Amino acid sequence: MEISQPLISVILPCYNAEQFLPMALDSIINQTYKNLEIICINDGSTDETPDVLEEYGQKDTRIRVIHNETNLKLIGTLNKAIALAKGNYIARMDADDVSHLERIEKLIDVLIEQAVDVVSCNSITINEQGNRISTGFIKAISPLEINFASYLFTPIGHASLLGKKEVFIKFPYSHSKNTLHTEDYELWTRMIRNGVKLHNHKEALYFYRINSDSVSRKFESIQIENFIKTAQIHLEFFLNQNLDLKTVAVAVNRIKEPSIKRVRAGFSLINGLYEEFTTKNVLSKKETKSIRSIVAMQKIDISIQSIKKGGFYVRTYCSWILFGLILWNIFNSEFKRYLKLKF
Repeated sequence: MEISQPLISVILPCYNAEQFLPMALDSIINQTYKNLEIICINDGSTDETPDVLEEYGQKDTRIRVIHNETNLKLIGTLNKAIALAKGNYIARMDADDVSHLERIEKLIDVLIEQAVDVVSCNSITINEQGNRISTGFIKAISPLEINFASYLFTPIGHASLLGKKEVFIKFPYSHSKNTLHTEDYELWTRMIRNGVKLHNHKEALYFYRINSDSVSRKFESIQIENFIKTAQIHLEFFLNQNLDLKTVAVAVNRIKEPSIKRVRAGFSLINGLYEEFTTKNVLSKKETKSIRSIVAMQKIDISIQSIKKGGFYVRTYCSWILFGLILWNIFNSEFKRYLKLKF
């Protein structure tokens, strides 16, 4: 694309990221889309991250290096970067990941063509050495599909997104303790309840690194607890009813101690959600088929986790459910692709 295209602000929060930061920066400064400002915020790093940023800032005038006086952590740093951004569009980037060189060019084209507010894409998971582990599977594409999916799981990738700055100004990341380590999911649910249109691009344009030092791995129990609470708020708002937290935990596949009664209650909640959603929204045939697949895939994920964590009777019960779900959806081509990745 030419320099006359709209300015896109890439926000890159950095904390003790010296090991992988050069790869992340190289993947952004070498994008085919050139009209970028790259906002790199050093959030109180104690390693060589500040030096790496300053070195790259001298090489490329598009890079703006900012050093937080105190450690604001991820949410505070993201909100600060968005406020400082000069572009009409925001792109995210994590300091230990890698972007495909056409990622930004392709995502801005998709966002404009689809007339949506935020777009993300599929990703490839890599290990600390940069070796490929797996390719993701996008379950929901259109805004309506993503809307439905948001009641059950995180519907779009966070670090791989590109969206309108005005949307992120209107809906900043929450500082509430109940959103800690699940700030992305909470933000998507809040946006969706307020009519923001999210879209997924199937092509894998982002390389997400599994890092043993990542925050999500260190605070997994807090993340799970806050995810369930956020989902409960989201579901109760849509269904206009009070829901049992343990039932929500099953429906969003955050099962701790599965029982046949709880699994049934979770499946009943998913069925009720499907009926309410398809009644309230006008869906195309493609969207209807996709949402049915989302329901089946979620039930399969729940069944697998219940088999892993449950006792003999739970394992037997969920094995029969799993067999029935696979048999019922076996002729769905997208579903078969999902099964290949799952098994």
